[in-house]
Amino acid sequence: MRIVSKGARGLSALLGAAALASIGCGDVPDASESSQAELLQTSAPLDCLSSIKPERELLIQDATVLNDPVRTAWSGAMPMVRGAADGAWSFGRRLAEMSGDVAPSEFVRDRLQRGAEQDAVARTLVPQLLEAWPRLADGTLDMTKAPMRLKAIVNHVDTHNSDRHSAGEGHLVFDAIDADGKPLPLTATLVYDLHASKPSDALHWARQWHALATQTPGTEAFNTTLQAVTDRFTAAPGRLQVSTTESVLDSARSKSTDARRLAKDFGNLLCTDSAAPTVTLLSPSPDSAVRGTITLTASAYDDVGVTRVDFFSGSTLIASDAQPPFIVDWDTTTSPSGTRALTAQAFDADGNMGISDPVSVMVDNFAPIILSGTPQYNPQTLNYVRGNITVGWTVTDQSLSGVVLAEFFQEGYLKGSLTSPTSLGYTFPWDTRVLANRSYSLTLRATDRAGNVATHTRSLIVDNAPPTSVLTAPANGDVVSGVVTLAANASDSQSLYYVAFEIDGVIQTPYSTTAPFTRTWDTTGKSGTHVIVAIAYDRVGNSQRSNAVTVTVP
Repeated sequence: MRIVSKGARGLSALLGAAALASIGCGDVPDASESSQAELLQTSAPLDCLSSIKPERELLIQDATVLNDPVRTAWSGAMPMVRGAADGAWSFGRRLAEMSGDVAPSEFVRDRLQRGAEQDAVARTLVPQLLEAWPRLADGTLDMTKAPMRLKAIVNHVDTHNSDRHSAGEGHLVFDAIDADGKPLPLTATLVYDLHASKPSDALHWARQWHALATQTPGTEAFNTTLQAVTDRFTAAPGRLQVSTTESVLDSARSKSTDARRLAKDFGNLLCTDSAAPTVTLLSPSPDSAVRGTITLTASAYDDVGVTRVDFFSGSTLIASDAQPPFIVDWDTTTSPSGTRALTAQAFDADGNMGISDPVSVMVDNFAPIILSGTPQYNPQTLNYVRGNITVGWTVTDQSLSGVVLAEFFQEGYLKGSLTSPTSLGYTFPWDTRVLANRSYSLTLRATDRAGNVATHTRSLIVDNAPPTSVLTAPANGDVVSGVVTLAANASDSQSLYYVAFEIDGVIQTPYSTTAPFTRTWDTTGKSGTHVIVAIAYDRVGNSQRSNAVTVTVP
């Protein structure tokens, strides 16, 4: 963007009516030529400077402007829409708009008299001006017949000051005339500030003035373009300055270079680029999680042109792109895991730099870690299960992007999913009662926010069938004594764990864990009838009672 630092302070005094008095319509081309030499001494690009035409965009005194039959005359009707040409450059309409709630006639009297207070000659001329001013029937000044002729429209870029948010001033300069239409040595200037809250606003003003350079004076197109500028600055409050023409002429003779210097100041504003481009990091999105190689995208704008955009992770340069759209690839595996602040820096041809707002992302190139949960392996049940159970896993993403999806698969078929863990981790119901008694492959697939995926597979053996058990000794009805051997045959479709012998409802220990399944029973002192049962247990807890045998101890 093009601005000039703090304001162009090269002029020792403002170029007001003094300089205008010394530059007649015929002098303007000479001013343009001499201004060119001043312009070439600036550091701005020559192609831009050579396009400036002071007589069209700085000191505008073209006869078709000064005598525009619509814009310099006013019907007296306040415009209802913006851009109305009626009286746009007339003293009457402009003062009527300035007057606000005050009656225009009284406002004009007050402002003219106040403006002449510092000049003794002007104080004597203002009454003559007011005397020459046509009246309405009620004796008030007729604002449509103000005895003021437009002398010039001036682009006062030399007062540009960024500290005051100003792009300079716009002046409408008027000469006073008496009742016979003869000039009075009195000049009134309406001064308007060109507000610029930021450097780009100042450049917009400069470009709007500069648009006049492409128009041909003496055409309606030129006057329309000029009115667009004056309508913009006269929308703001203005002020009135009054001076005598003689004092202006005396002052002008000592300021013969002001027009050239004004052109130079305008060149600095229009053609010197010292404002940063604007740049926005478009992708990745704020607070997103990233992994692997991703695309970084930025949009950048500069009124002159963006020459390069650099992409950074913290203070580390990732890559640069010199052509829009500004896109680079970022291999995140070269960056430590964790939160990173991404920025884009845009440069223009003069080296001005603009920095985007930072975008925080989580770099996560590590898959989640998965550990087996319920049911836990133990020496008894091993990996055998039965009934309607819960299977689960514990998952951690190492304090990185976080797990966003956990999926449970049985033999490759999805059985359920969770987006957040329960108090026991990622757990799922699994009804084994509808399954065949065999081994099953169960998998948990965990996906984190960055898209990293981890899987963990475990095998569980379904066993919902009880074992078989037959008590083979003693025989039913036997009379036994002394130490008796108890024996049973037992089997299981998966894994038999042990056989326990029960006598009169009491389990005898130790159990028999290997075939042949036997144990001894000392019947000493146990006279009477006894009932014996062999109970077979598998590893998951299924059990089967054998046939009951009744024996007698004498």
